[in-house]
Amino acid sequence: MERKEGIHKKLILYFIPIFYSIGILIHLTALNEKILNYLTPISLLAINILVIAYGFIGIKKSLIWLIASYLLTFFLEVIGVKSGLVFGSYEYGNGLGLKFLDVPLIIGLNWVVVVLGATALSERISSTKIKYVLTGLIAVVFDIALEKVAPILDYWAWNNDIIPTKNFVSWFLIAFTLHLIYDKIVKEKLSIIFGVNIFSQFVFFLILLMIL
Repeated sequence: MERKEGIHKKLILYFIPIFYSIGILIHLTALNEKILNYLTPISLLAINILVIAYGFIGIKKSLIWLIASYLLTFFLEVIGVKSGLVFGSYEYGNGLGLKFLDVPLIIGLNWVVVVLGATALSERISSTKIKYVLTGLIAVVFDIALEKVAPILDYWAWNNDIIPTKNFVSWFLIAFTLHLIYDKIVKEKLSIIFGVNIFSQFVFFLILLMIL
């Protein structure tokens, strides 16, 4: 049984970068905006569920953290869009699919996977409390790449095309806090699957930035 799980894990680790490579090729084929707007949320939902399902095998209490983190980040986004208080003044486009209260439903799940990825990487760098700071910094570096591509892909757009500093401060604080809560609730080291996913997605955005 353990051997079979190990084989599955290796397959997932190989599949993740292949998945994002296919995504790059799809964007290179210059599909029209409507097709991309349809494919993107479905693709994100599929890879997020796959990574979470395999990454959390055997980890108890993960569902509590997942639900709490999804709801927290989603409603922070709602507050952010409505007031500009959390991240700054911005609005979502059509690139991330179905919305509720002007925020794509997929966004909370994206937050969860990014934080898990940053956490998985930071845990492998440090076992001390500095890992929480590292998680915040990794999330911010990821967001810097994402922010450059987001308007091009119609994910979201900032008022006057200005990204305020508090956006990055909020990214740091949210990632830092969710990692801390994870350690309090779940108390299990995360699978490297999450780390491979965030790194692959980071490279995905960097390549799109160069070619689009």
